[in-house]
Amino acid sequence: MNALLKNIFTASYARSTNKEIIIWWERRRAFYNLVVLIAGSFTVLFALVLNEIAFADLVNVIPPILIFALCANLFYTLGWIIEIVCYKLISEKKLMQNAGTILFTGGVVISVLFTFAIDIALLVSFFFGN
Repeated sequence: MNALLKNIFTASYARSTNKEIIIWWERRRAFYNLVVLIAGSFTVLFALVLNEIAFADLVNVIPPILIFALCANLFYTLGWIIEIVCYKLISEKKLMQNAGTILFTGGVVISVLFTFAIDIALLVSFFFGN
């Protein structure tokens, strides 16, 4: 497991073309989606525990979840777009060696925190709502 995470969170220094950058990012998309899925599942379970949604109403939760997943993947795509733009604009290639890893790690962390922000809203609603 440690070797897998090390492979996911380390940059390959041979990324110099747009295609290589995109391939590097796309090989990590499944991991990103898995992490967001786990965080989202926790949020749905949390909402069930707090009785914010009824088990019978889970079908109604699917459209917002799909929209959230689509938006998360659109923002993920921005990661490799930003890296490509930075690679073209920044001439210091040594500086750019870790750009993908930094952008990827930051994106994963922000996505999970954003997903857990829904949990915070649920807690506030539970304790201070009607």
